[in-house]
Amino acid sequence: MDRDEGSENSGAAANAVVTSSMESRRRLIRAGLVSAPVLMTLVSRPVHAVDCKSASATVSANASGKALSCLGDGPVTWRDAASWGVVDKATALLSTYLPSAPVPTGLPPNPTLLQVLQSTSGLATDVLARNVVAALLNVLSGKNPSQVVTQAMLNTIIGAGGNFNPSPGVPWNTAQTNAWLVTLFVTP
Repeated sequence: MDRDEGSENSGAAANAVVTSSMESRRRLIRAGLVSAPVLMTLVSRPVHAVDCKSASATVSANASGKALSCLGDGPVTWRDAASWGVVDKATALLSTYLPSAPVPTGLPPNPTLLQVLQSTSGLATDVLARNVVAALLNVLSGKNPSQVVTQAMLNTIIGAGGNFNPSPGVPWNTAQTNAWLVTLFVTP
């Protein structure tokens, strides 16, 4: 009988250990399930963002550093938007925001930003003007980080017709500058 009592006591002790162990696992799983969304929130980026780099980082062989997220809209999206919020869509003049900008082909002497976006010329410098205006609106609205592109940089780029040195001794032509600008856009 002592043997049965001993085995009952050891069985009860074993059940207590198993139950305790299962409760510990449940608590751990519950904690993991609760903290996972919090952790995902801390490390996630916006769904419609693109990783972007400054012009100098684009030409650099060093890929280290923090990835930046750009939420920039392209020329078509800005052109078709009901309003811009950051500036008056109907009256914002190109010369006010980009004083170095030449007037794109076929536009009046002092065009609005919207007129630039509405231009249909396929000349590389006119495509550049549309991309620069879109990038400018992204800068003004905070959609692209200032570590990537600034209004002053865009004014320099457009004033030089797209010929730009993203790093000392690394000249870009209009096509290369346009290609980099497009990487800052999530939408066309």
